[in-house]
Amino acid sequence: MTSPYNPLDEATLASEQPLVFFETVRSGFERASANSGEVVEHFYSIGGYCVRLQFAGRALVECLTPAFEHLRIEPRSGFDLSVGLWDSTSTHTHLPPPPWAPEDCLPRCSVRDYIDTRIQVSYEMVKKILTVLDTDSNQGYFWIRDAVQLPAYQCGSPLLVLLHQWMTLHGRSLVHGGAVGTPEGGVLLVGKGGSGKSTATLCCLDSPLLYAADDYGLVGSEPEPYFYSLYSSGKVNAPDVSKHPIIAEARRAAILDTQKALYFLYSHFPEKISTGFPLRAIVVPRVTHQLETRVRPASAAQALLALAPSTLFQLPGAESQKFGRLSHLVKTLPAYALESGTDWSQIPRALGELVADLNARAARPL
Repeated sequence: MTSPYNPLDEATLASEQPLVFFETVRSGFERASANSGEVVEHFYSIGGYCVRLQFAGRALVECLTPAFEHLRIEPRSGFDLSVGLWDSTSTHTHLPPPPWAPEDCLPRCSVRDYIDTRIQVSYEMVKKILTVLDTDSNQGYFWIRDAVQLPAYQCGSPLLVLLHQWMTLHGRSLVHGGAVGTPEGGVLLVGKGGSGKSTATLCCLDSPLLYAADDYGLVGSEPEPYFYSLYSSGKVNAPDVSKHPIIAEARRAAILDTQKALYFLYSHFPEKISTGFPLRAIVVPRVTHQLETRVRPASAAQALLALAPSTLFQLPGAESQKFGRLSHLVKTLPAYALESGTDWSQIPRALGELVADLNARAARPL
């Protein structure tokens, strides 16, 4: 006798499907680890949290760890987030097709029914790159079909979406911007592509200022705004490579595509890379055709307009929460416009004077 149709059974199945898929991915990593015969562990302090990366085999280690090298710490028994990483080709491990239809793949590599839920997913359908995060167990996984096909942007900003998803739930906001400063404090440079933030941050390598980010970083708000470095990689527009003499010695570490040259800076300038500092201001750079570089006050609205779109539209999920945090940040910090001139040597000088002034003000007793 056929059982009567129960719509609740279908609903229960749908609600359990993300957990079943997560277990499938977890099982795939375990099989990949067994097949490779080796699990390589690296530990990092990211956003003030201990993050463990476990690689099944070595195919992805040299590709995905250089950008984190300045944050590496000694192994420990306790950690806040663990991520398993593997590829199918080198580990001879097949991963079954995902349980969603092509039309469920949304912009920014998000997947319908896997956004702002316990199991969060990012899937690049063309490149066949998958990240899965279980927010309850603080366990994530990264998979690519073939490590040889790993794109340069994944090398420069590894685990970007997964870290964004986890850090958002733990009091850290991922922001699109550069950051320079001193141990006493620094500034966040924000703006759309071509605004000059990468040029400004890389110019500071040849100055007393420290480099904390070129493209992405993490911001905490308690007890005061604080910038946490995420990657020590730097990107330069291909035509501008020759204009940065300071990074000429790092060219062997560059990955060049048709648009950007990617540099891993820590191995060449370890003394210039900062892991973070208190945030004193938001700086909105703008390229001018004048010789001189100037810094002038800007409004909170200008800072939010420069910061919010590039941050919100690049990363999936938690839209209202992200915007609320960004709005709070620009209301908390003063904003300045950096009008970058053609004499690039003036850029770090202008930023250095601004940072020194802001730190001096912060040090004065109330």
